[in-house]
Amino acid sequence: MTVPKLTALTRLYPVGYGLVVLVWLSLEGSSTLPPALLGIGLAVILFGWIIMRRHSGERLSERLVRRYVLMGGFSMGAGGAILSALLMFFKSSWHGHIVPDYPFGMITAMLWRAPLWGIAGLLLAVGVLLLQSNPQSVTGN
Repeated sequence: MTVPKLTALTRLYPVGYGLVVLVWLSLEGSSTLPPALLGIGLAVILFGWIIMRRHSGERLSERLVRRYVLMGGFSMGAGGAILSALLMFFKSSWHGHIVPDYPFGMITAMLWRAPLWGIAGLLLAVGVLLLQSNPQSVTGN
């Protein structure tokens, strides 16, 4: 597998993400789904950026790809929960209401989910690797 190079388009992904976060910050609401999706999205962007900065345009060995898929699954899961909590805290601080959008208990509950989300991401990565090693099991051939 060859890692894509950092181009002008790939450098715009964080800008688009930032615009989505700005729109979310302007909305009122206390649903945990938007910050959870935004946290996972930020974890994906950060992990992809780290890999592309380190191996831009290189061909990676199969062993290194497997290692990065497993590390990525765990870090995107756990990192998604941690970044979600940070986004929830930031929005509550940004709005400055008497009653915050996301109370402290809600933010800490999201942090407590980080290990489980990390395990879930790791298991998802294992599933992807298993499907990659035996694609006939999906197609039925």
